[in-house]
Amino acid sequence: TTSLNSHAAAGGSTDLETIVDYVHLLAGGLWAGMLLQLGLAIALAVPLLEERAPFLAASVRRFSLIALPAVGLIVATGLVQSLDRLGALDDIFDSEYGNKLAVKVALLAPLILIAGFNLLLFGPRFLRLAKGSAQAAKERLPGWERAFRSAIVLEVALVVAILAATALLTNTSPQGSANTGNDTAAPLATPPADSGLVKADDVTLSVYADPGKPGANQVNVFILYSKDSKNQDVQRVILRYRYLDDDLGGEDEAFPAQAG
Repeated sequence: TTSLNSHAAAGGSTDLETIVDYVHLLAGGLWAGMLLQLGLAIALAVPLLEERAPFLAASVRRFSLIALPAVGLIVATGLVQSLDRLGALDDIFDSEYGNKLAVKVALLAPLILIAGFNLLLFGPRFLRLAKGSAQAAKERLPGWERAFRSAIVLEVALVVAILAATALLTNTSPQGSANTGNDTAAPLATPPADSGLVKADDVTLSVYADPGKPGANQVNVFILYSKDSKNQDVQRVILRYRYLDDDLGGEDEAFPAQAG
């Protein structure tokens, strides 16, 4: 349901791009959920065990078997989404959507580095301690445990920050969301007689959806000036979409006004 109401579905994208969005959400949720479970196991179960090193070594290995493919899917699908929703590389710095996307990527990069650090350092270390002498494990394991626990806490904190950045990103329209892929301006039509009319100062707006049925619709906004209108230089029109049944927030979409 989330993917069917996402930028991929709402922006006129193909079914494949909506599936990419779904896979991105699924992989991210899987990684975050497993990371939380690993953190709870270390905090609650490990202190009760006598043989901690084998448990920690097995936990890191099993977590990595699923986390590595999940991270690969997150990065790959995220790259596809970025290329689809950003009109140009400059949009990362010149648009609100691009700025929030950059923050998300900046949070994801250290998270991936910490995950690799856990896999390449802590996993092999716990395995060597499990295979070594009991005396060596007793002396060295507590320090490695504390370091590993700190790394997991930092990972969880970064995941929470990424989820917050994702929430802000979801509520922001991509720069190219109104772009239909055709740079040629569509010919201006005449508003139908039964279109909704609203008065704003001395300007009348006509708003209607075509075809006005469930599914994909084209929203048309006409600015009707009277002879005495003082505001005849409207530069931009902003549409705000909101759910009527539930308070799910809104989404703004801006279009340049065309003379006609």
